[in-house]
Amino acid sequence: MEWGTRYIGKDNMYSDICTDPYVMHYKHTCGEHPYSYDRNNSKGFCADIHNPKGVIPEELFDLVLPTQVFEHLYDPYLAAQNVFKITRPGGMLVLTAPQISVFHGVPDHFFGYTVQGIRVVLEKAGFCVLEASGLTSTFACASNLLGFAAQDMSQKVLE
Repeated sequence: MEWGTRYIGKDNMYSDICTDPYVMHYKHTCGEHPYSYDRNNSKGFCADIHNPKGVIPEELFDLVLPTQVFEHLYDPYLAAQNVFKITRPGGMLVLTAPQISVFHGVPDHFFGYTVQGIRVVLEKAGFCVLEASGLTSTFACASNLLGFAAQDMSQKVLE
């Protein structure tokens, strides 16, 4: 499952590892009523991850990829618990979230995460965190605020 739409469809970056990809849309794009759909080689859900019950079945996903999403969730603990519920036993969560970034409310922006902070959120939800890492360079964080991305910097600068 991926939040967004860029990786969904028959020929996507996950097609060799995901036999049945789904997409989860942000609640603000759904209107008043959450729903699921299956159309044009795309399956998905339009629901609030804070309250997916009745829309997203539990233990559905082997792999969940919320990339740059958790900073936009008003209750990351509840959201992480719900992600845990919709992930199959033995499934995997691969999550990215900024420690610091330019404000970009889409529609809201609530948090920045340290490695330790996101670890606590996920472990409290029931996940076993196998690996957690992040950009820790002061220069890298300051550069991000100025609009530079990791690909604009050398590996040495990022460390």
